[in-house]
Amino acid sequence: MTRLLLMAAMVIPAFAQENKTITLSLSHPGFESKQAEEQKLMVRLDASGNPLGYSMDAKSVFCSDKKCDVITLGLEWSKLGTFIGYKLPQGTNLTKYEHKPFTKADYAKFDDLMKNRSSILAEIEIKQMIVKKKDAIKKTKQDNSENPGDVAGKSDTFQKVDAVSGATADYVKEVVVEGAAYTCYTMWHWAHGDTSQQIRIHAQNTGSSEWLGTLLKSQLIDEVDFALEAISRRQLHHTDLQKSAIANASNISMVGYQTLVAYLMAANPDPKTLYPALGKLLSQPGKKHRVYLLEQLLKQTNAPPDEFLETVASQVMDCERFYELHLLLSMLEKNNANSQRILTRVSHMLGHDNFFFSRRAHAFLKNRDLPKEAKTAFDAYEKRYAGRL
Repeated sequence: MTRLLLMAAMVIPAFAQENKTITLSLSHPGFESKQAEEQKLMVRLDASGNPLGYSMDAKSVFCSDKKCDVITLGLEWSKLGTFIGYKLPQGTNLTKYEHKPFTKADYAKFDDLMKNRSSILAEIEIKQMIVKKKDAIKKTKQDNSENPGDVAGKSDTFQKVDAVSGATADYVKEVVVEGAAYTCYTMWHWAHGDTSQQIRIHAQNTGSSEWLGTLLKSQLIDEVDFALEAISRRQLHHTDLQKSAIANASNISMVGYQTLVAYLMAANPDPKTLYPALGKLLSQPGKKHRVYLLEQLLKQTNAPPDEFLETVASQVMDCERFYELHLLLSMLEKNNANSQRILTRVSHMLGHDNFFFSRRAHAFLKNRDLPKEAKTAFDAYEKRYAGRL
């Protein structure tokens, strides 16, 4: 029976498709050469030539001594390069130590590993997967010297077994199938390592700007992040793409937002177009995002127009964290914002319930030529907190 693991629904559109073989230069920590090697993949394309998904056949383990049971698995990735799942050919099984086939529990553990994009396996080298025989013997001798009565606990017994066969390193036991550590390591890196990244790059370079524009409007964060990365890499600075990206700015990850800010700055070298774009972005919801944008704005050397500074001032009363308020007022101070509308808006913060917030607004307004409304609020504030200022 063919075994199949799909971690997400593969929705294949009904319209015309084309299957195309491509060659990608891929790296894998299991390669003996330690160099990238060319691999064949199949890409499904829609009628417009945009990617729908990718697939590749991969060996279950790299085996130099020819003693392993090597199975060819079919691997599937989404149009974004996200691993979807694997399938085994009819009548085959993954095996572990001494050619024992995976049990139902083994497959469950293997499937959990393959679903995990952030496994510990990303951080370790293949040589760290197994406790070698000589290391295990050394460890056993050390344990016995500390235990002269040779009263073996479970760990001692396990080390003696290691001395005979070698064993999976302790820090990866929980995530791999015991006796199949190399297989788990090999397959995880095929699924989530360089192959996934190279597919992602291929898809971003292959898709049309219209396709990327559609993804920018998606409600799925992964799709919006993917499209932002693509238009930034390809320097697609079309106005319609910028508008779509800004409009959906609240529906992206923090990394995606950082990409968006850098993209808009690169797409608009003229401050006359940059600041209106950033002003629309600043008005979008998302406190963490806004803090990052303000930090980047404070680094700019070009003075923003008054309209942008008024947009900054309009955000003051919405601040939930002191640091955000501090950044907003620092932006106004840096650019010597003194319009009556801005000063009046900031004066409203003097009535804030949090003294530290109101005191920061007071510091901004001090020694400025305030309009009547702001001056009245300022004087009342100084009188109220005369003993604390």
